[in-house]
Amino acid sequence: MSSSKVTRNISRISKLTAKPRFRSTISSQVAPSEDENYTKGFYPVYVHHVSKVALERLQKDHSSWIESKGLDSGLHINPNGTFTLSFPAKEGFDSGRIWTSYDSSKKQHWLSVYRHKLAVRFLLKDNGQLTGQTDSNRMSSQIHAAVDQMLHSIDRAEANRSS
Repeated sequence: MSSSKVTRNISRISKLTAKPRFRSTISSQVAPSEDENYTKGFYPVYVHHVSKVALERLQKDHSSWIESKGLDSGLHINPNGTFTLSFPAKEGFDSGRIWTSYDSSKKQHWLSVYRHKLAVRFLLKDNGQLTGQTDSNRMSSQIHAAVDQMLHSIDRAEANRSS
């Protein structure tokens, strides 16, 4: 997917605090009017809060890692507000992906990775275990920890693969 398509897909996400650091960035800039966006091929997309926090973490604190893995042009926002980041691959091959998902039966948000022989899921948020209102700082910290743990798992698996 070209970076212009990625930028088009996510151009209308608002209220993000991270500064753009890689080609497929989420912008906190004030968006042009909706009529102007539609004439340029831009359209609004929904990104679930949990996925947005994970994307912000990747963008703000791990942009060089994202670029080094070629993930800076592989972002796809799904209609349900989750995302998929695809590793670059030769045509006809699958090099893996990172994605968020929501299990509606268990009310859980997940961060998953498939890369070579690595297939791991990290719990981002468990709505089934909530009692009262969740502290957003605590939730963000949990999501950040899951993102960091996922990146560490990928790096460790790739180091083991090359040795």
